[in-house]
This record gives sequence, C-alpha cells and structure tokens, in this order.
Amino acid sequence: MKALHISHIALALTSSHQAFANTDLVRAEIPNCTYTKLVVNAPSTLNLIAQGQPSGIVQGTDKELSYLKYKCSKGTLEIDTKRNASIRKGFNFDLTNGSIKAVILNGSQQARISELETKEFRLASYGSTKSVISGKVEYFNVTADGEANVDSSTLESQKGKIGLNGSGLVKINSSEELSADVNGSGRIEYIGTPKQLDVSFNGTGSISTIN
Repeated sequence: MKALHISHIALALTSSHQAFANTDLVRAEIPNCTYTKLVVNAPSTLNLIAQGQPSGIVQGTDKELSYLKYKCSKGTLEIDTKRNASIRKGFNFDLTNGSIKAVILNGSQQARISELETKEFRLASYGSTKSVISGKVEYFNVTADGEANVDSSTLESQKGKIGLNGSGLVKINSSEELSADVNGSGRIEYIGTPKQLDVSFNGTGSISTIN
C-alpha cells in the first residue's frame, strides 16, 4: 500500500474555506483516511471524540494552513508541517474516530480525547504537551517525556502502564494493575487502590494517591 501524501494546496481544490467573522481564521476538512493511530507534530489544540467514522476539521490562518502536510499510510494518519515553516498561531483540530487505538503528540500541543471505548489505548506525549482523556478501556499505556502533562483520571482502565521521563505529571485511574517507570522529577497521581502496584524510580520522582 503506497503512502498517500496530501498538501493543503491540493486540499483547497476540494475543501471549502470559511472565514470567521472578525478574524483571519479559516477552516478546511481533514483528508479522508482510515486510521487507528494518529500522530500530530504540528503546534495545535486537538479535540478528538472517539466515536463514529474518521472525519475532521482544521482551523487556522490561511497562510499557516498551507504549511500543513498529511500522510495516510498503513492505518496511521500523520499531521505535520513543511520544513522550516514559521507557525505563530497554530491549529485547532476537531476530529472524530471510533476506531482510534493510539495517539502520539510531539511538541507544543493541548489535546482532549473523549468517549474512548476500546480494549487497548496508547498515548505518547513528547515535549510540553497537555492532554485530558476520558472514557473506558481495559489497558492504558502512556508515555510522557519532557514537561508533558497527562490527566487520565476520568479514563477508567483495568490495567495501566506509565513511562514518565522528565518533569511531567501523569494522573491515572487503574483498578487492577498499575506499573510505572519514573526517570527524573516527574509525578504520578493515581485514583483508587489498584490490586497490584509496581513502580520504579530513577531520580526525584514521586507517586501518590488522590481521591
């Protein structure tokens, strides 16, 4: 299966741009892609509802939208910007996808992922990302590097696994098992009393329970 590369220039031929009153923002449709894994490398605010068919809208300035690149390949949608592009205002993504299994965030981003209902879900956050996740899964795997902040206290999981590197914070809600590796000064806060708790530290990190 060949990778599908889609630029905003081509997208403009099939998407309608709508100017918002009193702003210089426009919006465009996300290219069609059947995916279970989402990778976002562009500075942005992401709102992902984990229900329904894959679809979405992106909002930003007309100039910055022209810098966006999309790659759809082997069940993965990757959103990036052209090399050396100067991004000042960033992007707002509103997506739906009931088949999502993994999200990877790189850079300066804020993400809200809601209504998750799946067996396994993986989140990887690198940089200064902030994420809020809600729903219900059997197994939740989270990696947080740098200053990443992950609030999954409203994501009910049976088993949770955390890899925390740096000075970030992860809040988690796992009822059966929770395992974690903490490197640096990061913090883990967990809800409830998991039956099995296994945590290792390398640095000044900490773990505590919250109600």
